[in-house]
Amino acid sequence: MDESFIFDGDCDRIVAKYLMHNFRFHEQPFLIDGDDFNACFSLLLKDLLKKSGVEQHLRGSVANIVSNAGLDQFLSSIGLHLERVPVGVKNLFNAAKNHDVCCYFESNGHGCIYFDSNLVDDLTR
Repeated sequence: MDESFIFDGDCDRIVAKYLMHNFRFHEQPFLIDGDDFNACFSLLLKDLLKKSGVEQHLRGSVANIVSNAGLDQFLSSIGLHLERVPVGVKNLFNAAKNHDVCCYFESNGHGCIYFDSNLVDDLTR
């Protein structure tokens, strides 16, 4: 299987090629963008936090106003809210700081997972 991850120069943007979509492998190249990463990481975080007994800290995710409507539908289907903000990573980050933990990605792949320092302290005790 041919899998590729592409990072930009300062490693704050990622896209992937030829990975999973709808939990099945495709035989033809498929591009995974920031909306897909947001969905995948949100699902992963929800599962990991549930197993740790702190699922209540993940209330949703943040994306900009040009993100795919499918992201909103997917997050809603797993019980998470999508907050939309104007374009720009700074807007995503500022909104993410209102959460204990959340994913924030632009469709172009810029993004990250935000953990509030108080939550990190609680989880590492």
